[in-house]
Amino acid sequence: MPYFTRKRLVQLSEHSLTLAVDLNDEKTWSLSGHYPLYRGDTSIIQGMAVRVMDENGRSRQEINKPYDFFIRQLQASYTVNGKVSEARVLVLPRELVNGYALTKNEVIELILNKVIRGSEPEDIYPEIRPYFIGPVDIEVVQKTDEKEGENMTEFIYEIPNEDKFLSAVLMMIRKKGHAKLASLLSGSKCSILTSSSYSRKRWNAYYTTIDFAIPQSKYDEVSTEIEAVTKESIRDICNEVMPAKAGYDVMDVTVSISLEDAIL
Repeated sequence: MPYFTRKRLVQLSEHSLTLAVDLNDEKTWSLSGHYPLYRGDTSIIQGMAVRVMDENGRSRQEINKPYDFFIRQLQASYTVNGKVSEARVLVLPRELVNGYALTKNEVIELILNKVIRGSEPEDIYPEIRPYFIGPVDIEVVQKTDEKEGENMTEFIYEIPNEDKFLSAVLMMIRKKGHAKLASLLSGSKCSILTSSSYSRKRWNAYYTTIDFAIPQSKYDEVSTEIEAVTKESIRDICNEVMPAKAGYDVMDVTVSISLEDAIL
């Protein structure tokens, strides 16, 4: 029978990308024996990742996929928000962490089902308690129609016309005193490359890359000029031009060689 929990993610060390949830919650994790804590590194808990939320409890992305989680007993304690916690954690699999770009302090909802020891699965819930709500680190913030600043903007997710976008970007580059770069980019083709990953800059906005396809004859000169102006400055200009309602945050700028103009 399912056991539901909503826990904040912790990073086990500064030099590790391993994320986990803290099991040190005696009032809830082990209440009346409804959720036995298996110590050591031998236990696998089968369950489902339901969704991930930001640190304020706003839903970021639905997951609803099964995974195997691991009980891990660490050698020493670790610190979370300035408090020392016992080093007994439920480790998230790497495919879950990488697949959904999870980071520490976000919150994840889990439904845990079975403990596996060796090859024999073992139910960890007594039949007298078919459903148990485990520890909840944060309350979910329900989305409303009321705007709560820029992070709650309702986006339209429409990619702007790329030719008009390029024209506006070149105008802004000139306006900021980089006429040479604007001239070099004037013959380029601009592509707005969106992704399925969130930018983590604005709530529900997607990570976006702007690519400038440059004629081969100009590539080296453009690359040098961009280094002088800095990619960060160009990225910021692209973000200024990108309509706020579009739902796309420009997080990277790339330069490629236009194959149409490539010399064979």
